[in-house]
Amino acid sequence: MTRLVLALMVAVFALPATASTEEAQLKGSDVMNQYLRTWQARTVMSPTQLVPRGSDETATQEVKWVLSKQYLEMTTIGELKDSRDMINYADGSYHRFNFTSEGDSSYWIGDWQDDRRTMVWKMDLGIISGLLTEHFLSINKKEVTLVLRDAAGNIIIQTQTTQSRTETQ
Repeated sequence: MTRLVLALMVAVFALPATASTEEAQLKGSDVMNQYLRTWQARTVMSPTQLVPRGSDETATQEVKWVLSKQYLEMTTIGELKDSRDMINYADGSYHRFNFTSEGDSSYWIGDWQDDRRTMVWKMDLGIISGLLTEHFLSINKKEVTLVLRDAAGNIIIQTQTTQSRTETQ
């Protein structure tokens, strides 16, 4: 009898936690679904001490669900470099792993701001920190701003990207 009561208590207390976890996962998936499909991007890099001449590049980005819909895979093919990002939602946070054709990698934590339709990604490696902001202007258009700073707070990379979905939803 004691085991039955204990089992019922565990079941009753576990249900709300499971439901709220499922709701959070659904919300995370809803946010991540906004990234899906193919995007055309134009990135303008402002001149900085690290990149004195700046640059202007176009790229194509394909975004799809992978690994049993646990991760979004973003493959970006650009004129100057390529990259691959893996994004997931776990433990109430968005996680982004970035790998480039130049051998660089980074890890970002994201915070979705529903009222602004904006994802704010932060990265801090001690010697370099970054802020990546993705503002969804509409279902098929977004603006992306990236600022990387050195340990002294100096801007070492600053870019502004406009992205348009080439496959409309």
